[in-house]
Amino acid sequence: MFNFKLQKNKIFVASALLLSLGTFNFSIGATNAYFRDTKSSVDNIFTAGTLDFSLNNTNTYSSGLVYPTDVVSTSIDISNTGSLNSQYIANTTLSGNDVSACDYVTMTATSPTTTYTGLIKDFTTTVLATTNTTWNFNFTINSNTPPSIFGKTCFFKWNYIAWQDNLPNSSSGFSSAKEKLGSIKIGKAVVLNEILANPSTSSPAPANREFIELYNNSNMSIDVAGWQVSEMSSSTERKYTITTTTGGSNTAVPYGGLTNISSKGWITLLLSDGTALNNSGDTVRLYDTGGIDKLDEYTYTTQKPKGYSYARIPDGVGDWVDPVPTPDGPNEMEGNINEEDPTAQVQTLESGGTISSDTEEQTVDEPEITTETSVVEQEPVVEPAPSVESTPAESASPAVETPPSE
Repeated sequence: MFNFKLQKNKIFVASALLLSLGTFNFSIGATNAYFRDTKSSVDNIFTAGTLDFSLNNTNTYSSGLVYPTDVVSTSIDISNTGSLNSQYIANTTLSGNDVSACDYVTMTATSPTTTYTGLIKDFTTTVLATTNTTWNFNFTINSNTPPSIFGKTCFFKWNYIAWQDNLPNSSSGFSSAKEKLGSIKIGKAVVLNEILANPSTSSPAPANREFIELYNNSNMSIDVAGWQVSEMSSSTERKYTITTTTGGSNTAVPYGGLTNISSKGWITLLLSDGTALNNSGDTVRLYDTGGIDKLDEYTYTTQKPKGYSYARIPDGVGDWVDPVPTPDGPNEMEGNINEEDPTAQVQTLESGGTISSDTEEQTVDEPEITTETSVVEQEPVVEPAPSVESTPAESASPAVETPPSE
């Protein structure tokens, strides 16, 4: 914008004079006249406007582990930090090679003027004035999320683009674009939780025989009928279908008789082949219906004394250790087993040991803990992407870093 102040015009006119002297006559041919006009401009002020806005907090958001029916939330504050009035649109785009998890996350986005509920990929706004505004986002993991999605992450990106409010779109004039990366990790709702390969026959049932225990991390009950567990016999994988039918071959029957696992609950599976698990080492896997998608796996390579199990502490998410069996109950480091009387606990542990896990550190009394190779859920690492600063529309936009694929 330019402001001009003009002084009064100063005009100087030069003209030709015709003089008549005496009584003689003479003639003048063509005559040229010239005009000159001078103007002055003083006290001019030149102002350069700025177009910019800010998004709050860091450039990334990660939900951590969430399970079906869980809800997690975050917010984004947007502020106009430039001198020019501007307007913006906001939307989200998906990232990564596998976006299937995003189909099972419902996003609700609200601002003082806008409400949206739907899939992350479909979120977009109308043109809005760039003012100090808070956007609130809730993400709900759908209750119908299939087991094949457990353990996958939805990577996405919020996009905010602002431009001059006297122009129809961001393709002309000055504009500013910023983004924020997001990730929603759907945890493994049902996992392997305890394995007893070398039982003591004098232990109370069902710890008097081999078993595989499952745990439900989610806040909803899950029916695992038709799912499968397996173990390796030499180089051959043998699968057992979870069912309530007793006496069938290649079956895994819940000790309690029900295939439905309650929220934060357990089921203990007894294999039809009562001596299927190898004492000295084995690989145990969990599959969904039809044995197609592998949901969890654990390999042990050492032989435990009779009556010792391999178990996660804490249940569902912790490291694998070797406590006493606790079928259909919380895994605990209670003490050693008396080989002559397996029902008796002998408290001979020394204090000061620790067990690390995905969620917390627990201090226990323990003589020695043997940790086996296992598949443990971990948080996704998302690298932050730089913001795109204000540039004229005709300038090339800088490259934006894409979040890592799953």
